[in-house]
Amino acid sequence: MASTTKIIVSNRAALKAKYTAGLAKVDQAIKALIASDRARGIKTKLISIDDATAMKKVKGKAVTSTSDEKGAKTAVDAIFKALAPIEYLMILGGPDIVPHITLINPAKDDDANVPSDLPYACDAAYGRTVDAFLAPTRVVGRLPDGWAARRRPLW
Repeated sequence: MASTTKIIVSNRAALKAKYTAGLAKVDQAIKALIASDRARGIKTKLISIDDATAMKKVKGKAVTSTSDEKGAKTAVDAIFKALAPIEYLMILGGPDIVPHITLINPAKDDDANVPSDLPYACDAAYGRTVDAFLAPTRVVGRLPDGWAARRRPLW
C-alpha cells in the first residue's frame, strides 16, 4: 500500500449514534481537515476501526464496542503495520468514541487506574502496565469531541 503520512482513527457507528443528524457537520469538518492537510503536503486518511472492510484491508479486526480497549489498541497496531510509515496518528473523538487504555497507576495515590492514550503511541501490544509503554515510537494526538453527557455537542 502507498505510504500515508497521517491517519485519523475513529469509530463511525459511535459518531453516528452520538451526533445523528449532526454527523454531516462532523463529516464536513473531517473533509476540510484532510483538504487543509493536503494543501500543506500532508497525506491524510480516515479509518473507522468499526468498519470491517477498512480493517480487513489492514489485516485487522473491526472493533464494534466503544469500550473494547484491547480491540482498539490492536486495530491501531494493525493500521500502523499495514500502512507504515505513518508519521502522525489523530484519534477523533473522546473516550466514548475511541477508548482510552486503562493503565494500572504505578503511583501510590488514590487512583488505582489511569485512562491513557500512551499505549497507542507505542509498538508494544495491549497491556495495562505502564512499564510496557515507556518508549513511544508514534506521534499521537486526540481531538476530543466532548463527553456523551454533554447536551450540546462541540460540532
